[in-house]
Amino acid sequence: MPLHMETTAHNQRRKSLVLLAWCLLFLLAWSLWLWQLDFSDLTFDETATYSVAHRPFLEILSYLREAVREHPPVYYLLLHAWTLAAGTGEFSMRFFSVGAGMVGLALTGRLAHLALNRPAGALTLLPALLLVTVPGLAYYVRSARMYSLGVVWTLLSAILFLRDWLPAKEWPRRVAIAGLVTVHFLALFTHYYLLLFILVQPLALLIARRWRPFLAWCGGHIIPALAGLAWLWLSPGLRMTAGSLIPHFALDAPGSLQVLRLLGNILFSPVQGVSFSLLYQLLALIGGGLLFALYHRREVGVWLTLTLVLPPALAYVLPHPPQPRFLIFLIPPATLTMGFLCMAPLRLAKHHRDDDRWLARCASFGLALLGVGLLATSGLYDVISYERSNYGRVLETIQAHARPGDAMLFYGPWQRVQFKYYDPGDMPPRTSLPRRAPPHLDPDEAEPVLESLMPKYDRLWVLPAAVDDVDPAHFVEGWLRAHAHRVWSTPYFSLYLPPLPSDAPSRPAQVTFGDALLLENVAWEPEPLLEGEPFRLTLRWKPLRRLEEDVRLTLKLTDEAGYVWACDYPLPGMWAHPPSQWEPGKVITDYEGLMIPWGAPPGEYTLHLRVAGESSGATLAAGEVEEVSLLTVTVGDVAEPAHPPILDGFDNHIYLPFVSRAPARKDPNRAPVLYGLPNPDAATFCSPDGAACLNLTGYEPGGLRFQQGYPVPLTLHWLSPQQRLPEL
Repeated sequence: MPLHMETTAHNQRRKSLVLLAWCLLFLLAWSLWLWQLDFSDLTFDETATYSVAHRPFLEILSYLREAVREHPPVYYLLLHAWTLAAGTGEFSMRFFSVGAGMVGLALTGRLAHLALNRPAGALTLLPALLLVTVPGLAYYVRSARMYSLGVVWTLLSAILFLRDWLPAKEWPRRVAIAGLVTVHFLALFTHYYLLLFILVQPLALLIARRWRPFLAWCGGHIIPALAGLAWLWLSPGLRMTAGSLIPHFALDAPGSLQVLRLLGNILFSPVQGVSFSLLYQLLALIGGGLLFALYHRREVGVWLTLTLVLPPALAYVLPHPPQPRFLIFLIPPATLTMGFLCMAPLRLAKHHRDDDRWLARCASFGLALLGVGLLATSGLYDVISYERSNYGRVLETIQAHARPGDAMLFYGPWQRVQFKYYDPGDMPPRTSLPRRAPPHLDPDEAEPVLESLMPKYDRLWVLPAAVDDVDPAHFVEGWLRAHAHRVWSTPYFSLYLPPLPSDAPSRPAQVTFGDALLLENVAWEPEPLLEGEPFRLTLRWKPLRRLEEDVRLTLKLTDEAGYVWACDYPLPGMWAHPPSQWEPGKVITDYEGLMIPWGAPPGEYTLHLRVAGESSGATLAAGEVEEVSLLTVTVGDVAEPAHPPILDGFDNHIYLPFVSRAPARKDPNRAPVLYGLPNPDAATFCSPDGAACLNLTGYEPGGLRFQQGYPVPLTLHWLSPQQRLPEL
């Protein structure tokens, strides 16, 4: 075969392999980024996206003009068009961002081709492969926000800049000017922080002494600059935002730990803890790639260095600390620098022997594996499986358990946006504290609202959100803990009831814990107590001396057999008057409570109390025992609960395993996939004499998330025994 035909065939095979590799990479990214895309409910920011994008076209523009601290309109307008066709569900809204991420993945390959100055091949694939494994990008590309679209605009801008502007010494073509200006216009009107990326380009042109391209760049960008000023002039909300920020610009240099945390949150996502050892290794790879880029392609290396350094530096000048989500456009340039590092061994061995080139290929492959491994093991699975929000399911739980006479308190800012999206209907009346945010909650304004709620309603459901931002002292929570019984507490909601009536049953306790704390009296919920009902408890403490630390209680409700049915670990007076502030000799009233679980059988139950130091964990013993039996109550039998939970759309059944009593066989009926069962060899159950045994060879819950009050389906895998079983 002639040499040119062999070369052509070789090139064709090479192109086919590269195309196959790209297809596999797209399939990998598609699978990762779409996996359980609607696993979690929409966050507040995502429901804010819906709140804007579901409006008519002109109303979107009108709203964004008036709104304070809002983003520009391009993303919302594009998403509005998308949702008209695909709907406004969690999956469809996030799918738009995933689609933008897939476009960004393809553009990363094109950018690598231009930056590395290599033909389309394995090396140009590496930055895209690294991009797929970055946990930070996987987190934001699965969010119904504008961040992945911003990455698309910055990649398009970088491609046009490296192709038409940075290499040019003469005046750029008109089409090049129009293309770059259009992309920057779209970028600026997608997110204002993308201006930080845009400002790198004129500086790179100046350093490269590209005088004519620099002048053309400045002249061409008069148009988007004027458009931005016109939008500012037409938008009262944006003017108010700018006016509140301008006086607070700062030139203070951030600490090294601040910068490292920011970079770690960009690469690993804000929901994944920053592993500084991994971060140092990745920064070393990025730094090595920058050095080689400066050595191999100086102008591209300067642009990359400015791109990775200048935007974070400018972000720290702004009044608010930079948020990782606003700077994720730094991720593709970072993976591109690692692509330069992977190319370094091949470039250095270009004029060496074939053996050296083989070693260089191995070194490049090893560096690529190192980068992919560091990124993939830094929390990629945790990020794509992270539950961002369960607000909709919280509302469903409250709806199922709410009763006439209940009320809801939105404790934190802007919850009505999420509530509007997830409102299941038939919800209790709602009140918000603070009424407006920002600024911070005003205790003088909040206290009258709380004082009016407790006498007016029988029960109060409290939904916290961003409490640390608007109520750092947790005044509302402290007030409720000091004036009401918290009978049901989760990280997502709490249920409060007013204090017990004056004629509630009570008795003297006179139990001393650790010669420091005397429990004088205890009062409890009047009987009959029923399953699914609250059990209020009032404890009256008298400190015998000043406590060295706060104490935490353990309240445990057990049946006659000793099985625990309910447990709580409250800190008395939390956020208002904690135990470390109690005055010796002064009686303190402590409102506590539990919920008697649904399904609790009728009978006598004992409430146990244990007291331990909050910091030390040391138990304050009551004489010779660490835990005291406080009181015994009776849970009654009720055929029809007065207030059963409303379980619409769910089958309220209990599923029991079926055991066949077929004649014994010589050999057990072994499943062919016994080795692959979930949780294998779980347990073996035998009769008291050991004559008959039954093997539970595996079990599997019917899901990963379950809602309180709903059935939990469970699949049990039994192995048929060798002998006949007795009646079960």
